[in-house]
Amino acid sequence: NSYYPTEAGGFELGQSFTAPCTGQLIQLAPALLSYESATLGTSWSGTLRLYEGSGTSGRSLADIPVSATNPSSTSFYSVSASASGSVLVTAGATYTWFRGLSSGRGEAPIADPDYAGGSRYVTTNGNPGSASAASGNDRAFSATFAAPATWISVSPRSGRVQAGSDDDLDLTFDADGLAPGVY
Repeated sequence: NSYYPTEAGGFELGQSFTAPCTGQLIQLAPALLSYESATLGTSWSGTLRLYEGSGTSGRSLADIPVSATNPSSTSFYSVSASASGSVLVTAGATYTWFRGLSSGRGEAPIADPDYAGGSRYVTTNGNPGSASAASGNDRAFSATFAAPATWISVSPRSGRVQAGSDDDLDLTFDADGLAPGVY
């Protein structure tokens, strides 16, 4: 419904959201707009950061390099950023992504009404640490989630241990085929 010009070291935006499920956050794709003559056909690069909680002061979960060339004609587009490791999210918990530019310029569309279960975050100096919540509409984006990774199993799966006694359990750890990361 509206847009804000964003530029390296200047006005930049992020968005908090409530995770709809428990599992792995695989990909974030902020919506972008190629509109003004200053951005048509030009390139930009930066980092898509993911934080735990509302805002950019929470624990950093991922720093994903992103870059693109704005389309040469007016159009909406998105740039998908894939987490290189396992980013686990919990249903109902809040997370915040923030796209910081290191070079170039682009427009960030704002959706109406608020829909992400969070707040839009804005900084005017390019520093995510100084971003504050802004009232009004949310940043447009999409997110892709996957089921939680199953990397541990126990045997036997059930049983009883009498008071004062013990029993051995076998744990099997298997991260084969999972995204790079620590499990």
